[in-house]
Amino acid sequence: MNLTEKETREQMINPILERAGTGIKRIRDACVLNKNRVEIKPLETYFFVEIFPSKDYYKMEDVPENVHENRLIKIIEIMKKNSKITIPEIARELNVNEKTIKRDIEKIRESGRVKRIGPDKGGHWEILTKGNLME
Repeated sequence: MNLTEKETREQMINPILERAGTGIKRIRDACVLNKNRVEIKPLETYFFVEIFPSKDYYKMEDVPENVHENRLIKIIEIMKKNSKITIPEIARELNVNEKTIKRDIEKIRESGRVKRIGPDKGGHWEILTKGNLME
């Protein structure tokens, strides 16, 4: 059975028309699914939709920085326990790359919390009480 051009056009348009008028509901449903707060404000000839990030979004943003700050604190604690510890040993203990530890120690040094006394081989770390890691 061959469809006429009009019937073919109607089959193409019907799914579009069935979805017409459901945009606001679909926005609200998507926001509920993603735990976003949504405010829909009807104005004279249109709607204003404001979507706010979920609380989970902010938690995800904070994770990398918190991990970094925690690692800096762990490095200082490790140095307090063993002032002669080397960068490779710290890297192994924290399961990160040596370059990461070197960058972290540089940040700790800049904060005034630690300094190296003597050479890389045979020297030791001195923990200072001044300085703030989070600066």
